[in-house]
Amino acid sequence: MNNLNNLSWNRPRTEQEKTMEFLIANDNWDVQHCIQNASKDIWENLVYVLSKKENMIKEQALQGLLFLFKDLSWPGAGMAFDIIKQIPKDKVLIDLEIALSDAFEENDGIWAANLKQVISYFKFTKNDFKKINLSKVLQISEW
Repeated sequence: MNNLNNLSWNRPRTEQEKTMEFLIANDNWDVQHCIQNASKDIWENLVYVLSKKENMIKEQALQGLLFLFKDLSWPGAGMAFDIIKQIPKDKVLIDLEIALSDAFEENDGIWAANLKQVISYFKFTKNDFKKINLSKVLQISEW
């Protein structure tokens, strides 16, 4: 029953809701990679499911939530930021540093710029980042 494809906006709404209810009630599915491995048509429903989970589960999905910052118009991106705000700052830092490093490696200035919102919200400084040079990474930001 945990077929994530049933979350697609192309499926009947009743089927989407039934799958969301199942996923909310169960943790036996790939929370950690669910967003990155899924198609765009299920992201919003996946993020909704994650919003109903305990913080420990939300922390496991943090890389996927930060992945949605590649384009803030993507389905679920706004709700993803609301979830991230609920996660403890020290937990966010670890995955944020990975996402910023990925954005730099991909030379994705939009992603780096969008991740600045997370940096600002948590009031991170360049000294908080140990594995990247934040100033260098943010130089690729498109705004």
